[in-house]
Amino acid sequence: MLRSLSSFDAYGKTLDDFRIRTNAGAVVSIVSTVIIIFLLLSEFSHWITPEWIPEMVVDTREAQTVTIDFAISLPHLPCFMTSLDLMDATGESHSDVEHNVRKVRIMRTGEEIPNQGVEKSTVGSRDEKKQELVTEKKACGDCYGGVPPKSGCCNTCDDVRQAYQRKGWAFNNPEKIPVCVEEGYVNVIKTQKNEGCRLEGHITTPKIFGRIHIAPGRTFDFGNRHVLDLSTFSEVEWDFTHSIDRLRFLGPEDAADPPTGMVTGKPFPLEGFKMSVKPKDDQHMQNYIEIVATEYHYLDGRKTSATVYGASHYRLGGKDVEATNRIPGLIFDYDYSPMLLTYKEKRVPFAHFVTDICAIVGGVFTVAGFLDGVLFKADRIIRQKNRIGKLH
Repeated sequence: MLRSLSSFDAYGKTLDDFRIRTNAGAVVSIVSTVIIIFLLLSEFSHWITPEWIPEMVVDTREAQTVTIDFAISLPHLPCFMTSLDLMDATGESHSDVEHNVRKVRIMRTGEEIPNQGVEKSTVGSRDEKKQELVTEKKACGDCYGGVPPKSGCCNTCDDVRQAYQRKGWAFNNPEKIPVCVEEGYVNVIKTQKNEGCRLEGHITTPKIFGRIHIAPGRTFDFGNRHVLDLSTFSEVEWDFTHSIDRLRFLGPEDAADPPTGMVTGKPFPLEGFKMSVKPKDDQHMQNYIEIVATEYHYLDGRKTSATVYGASHYRLGGKDVEATNRIPGLIFDYDYSPMLLTYKEKRVPFAHFVTDICAIVGGVFTVAGFLDGVLFKADRIIRQKNRIGKLH
């Protein structure tokens, strides 16, 4: 029975006495063994290292709020002249946003002015000094022809300015308004005119198309229009030279950074961006941002999310502001992609690993055997011709 079983042996053996061993065959065997070892180690390393499989799907998650985290330096624009406005696709508009936004006074070189801290309240804002003045007066201040607030009183310079805005008037004579003189409105303008400003903080917005507008002067809504009041600073030459130190859009559960190596290129391309302009150049600069949500699913069941974006810049450049008739400012138009980019961590199945090993070993030995056979035949032919003298 064992004899009949041996008839199925597909790998017939030859006697050692009939084997011919050559130096060329030894070299081929050594080289092929080294190649096999190298390929096996490479395949093993690939097998034990998980790989990330990207997939693009429609984002069906519930609408979320997004926190815009930013730090933008404008070394040639003083804080008292800087306002940050926020608008979105629903028509909602917020002028001169101050909640969770700080204005840091900086030098023209970008360094923070020492011993002055954060300029959270600048010209046209309520600060402790203004509140002390209101407490001392305890009287209803005059609005000087403007439309008074619901309280009917204008007890600060900011109240007078807003009353003028509601009336549709330009606020261009603060030095003639006693409450503004008492608060040092004009003095602040003179003191800070050669400084710069860094805007930093975070703003929470709905996850819809929106716009951030960093504008000079004061902005307000008049009817259905978004109005920019530059009358107080009519003699100022605008210079929107700026650098973006930080700009990110973070969901409620987003990590600050995506996992290392998962994003080709920069996940936040506007960070580190700088632009220098001249006062006579066009001061209207626009940035278009497309935001994409990403999720990362790990083998152990963990899941993290992050938000990345792509951006492009637009500016006419080299043209006079009056000739372009465009409102000066730094604008960020942002929108959210309806797609969700998911990365799933997966490991190569063990069966694939075994298959690849067999393919490596069998393939290398087959090629090596073919090469050894060619070298052996070439050697025999050369020896035969040399023996009969045909090579001389």
